[in-house]
Amino acid sequence: VVNDTLVLRGKVYQVFAEHSLVILPGDPRFKIGVKIESVPGRQFVLEGQGFQQLVIDNFPSVLEVKPGDRVYTASASLIAPRNILVGRIGEILQGAEASRAGDKLRLEPIAYESFPRFVWVLIWHD
Repeated sequence: VVNDTLVLRGKVYQVFAEHSLVILPGDPRFKIGVKIESVPGRQFVLEGQGFQQLVIDNFPSVLEVKPGDRVYTASASLIAPRNILVGRIGEILQGAEASRAGDKLRLEPIAYESFPRFVWVLIWHD
């Protein structure tokens, strides 16, 4: 079951006695397994490319997606529980802007302004 009220906003990178460092989506060190709502049964790697740029590289051209499709964390992801909203597909790059292996999907992260208010941060651990 997906839950659009939970949104992934980062990944804990280092933990110290008094604070932690978090990598925000868009950071080049940010990588996570994701699924796309319109492509059941498949999982992909979402990577940050700086300045809040999130992309899925090498997306198979034979699969159909459209701008606005929601992207969620996948069950194979090691850093987040599954079915947490990451963003929406913003742009599908083909041809010269993609790779030989497939298309490139550029995501739009969920804007902070779209939340009624930012109340808490959930830290998920085993």
